[in-house]
Amino acid sequence: MTSVSAQQAPHYNTTTGQLTDAGRAAGAPAMSGGYATGGGGGGGNSQYAYGRAPNDPQNQFNTQTGQPNPNWSGNQTQPNTIVPSGDPTVDNYLKSINTSGWTSAQISAFKAGGVALVNAYQQGKIPSSFQLTPSNLAQLLQIATTQTDPQTQQVLKNEIAHINQNIQNYGNQFVNTQGKLIQDFQTNLGQEQNASGAAGTTMSGLRNLTENRMVAGTNRDLSSLQSSTASTMGDLYREGATAVGGANNQFNMMNLNGASVNNQGGQYGSVQGNGSLSYNYDPSKYTIGSIQQAGAKAAQDQQNTWISQYGNLASNPNNYTRTASDLLGTIPSLSGNTFS
Repeated sequence: MTSVSAQQAPHYNTTTGQLTDAGRAAGAPAMSGGYATGGGGGGGNSQYAYGRAPNDPQNQFNTQTGQPNPNWSGNQTQPNTIVPSGDPTVDNYLKSINTSGWTSAQISAFKAGGVALVNAYQQGKIPSSFQLTPSNLAQLLQIATTQTDPQTQQVLKNEIAHINQNIQNYGNQFVNTQGKLIQDFQTNLGQEQNASGAAGTTMSGLRNLTENRMVAGTNRDLSSLQSSTASTMGDLYREGATAVGGANNQFNMMNLNGASVNNQGGQYGSVQGNGSLSYNYDPSKYTIGSIQQAGAKAAQDQQNTWISQYGNLASNPNNYTRTASDLLGTIPSLSGNTFS
């Protein structure tokens, strides 16, 4: 091994900037600022850089002056170790994380954040500079709504079709049942009158009693049918509007008319209209239906999922060099969106 004279030996340790034995023997000054204070070179000859130029890129500190070496290759990956902030909490934290690729401006910005920034990261919180803005939150909700709305609209469409089918079925059932009650009355009345004529009791009190009972019985059945149908139809409309909202119901509003009978007007009597059935349904009382509410909740849940995913990214100090907009764009289901 080739020997190196005391004058050629490095005066300062390459990684700590402290005086070496050779530097002390040569009378080199101890540097202030924390780079070359203290005695003893420590370490081995590998840290004294024998045979290397004082400002060799492998030397963090100039081995002849003890000052930071501007040519040090580590400047590109760990600039925070070159110019300490003066706050040990910040400096030590910077040394503990991966600052590879950080620019000097980003290092300076981190140091400017001070202990508050370090505390936020250590507690797994989002630093204030990475907090989502109201605009960010509104945009996330808009994107979530856009993504969930097609499903909500499909559920609405299916529910409206289902309700309309039930309304149509029940309305048809009413028309058929009412028609049969009237038809049965007319048939029975005709048969009774024919029988009375054949028996010579056309003007008898028994015939009148029989016919009046037929009229009263049929009208009771018709009234009960109309009342129950109006109630059931109202329930169908109200339940439908509760699900889809009054403004979006698009329901088939069936106009069902009631009727009553009497034994006047001929062999088969006559039928009188009782007007439209009242469903006691007012669509203006129903605003947002349960389906829209479920859709809004689905969008809100999706927004909350993204906020949680963003929080995991923003609270990671290795993402300090990114921006909030950049981090949002790295979430898979948000890729392709631009955030301000």
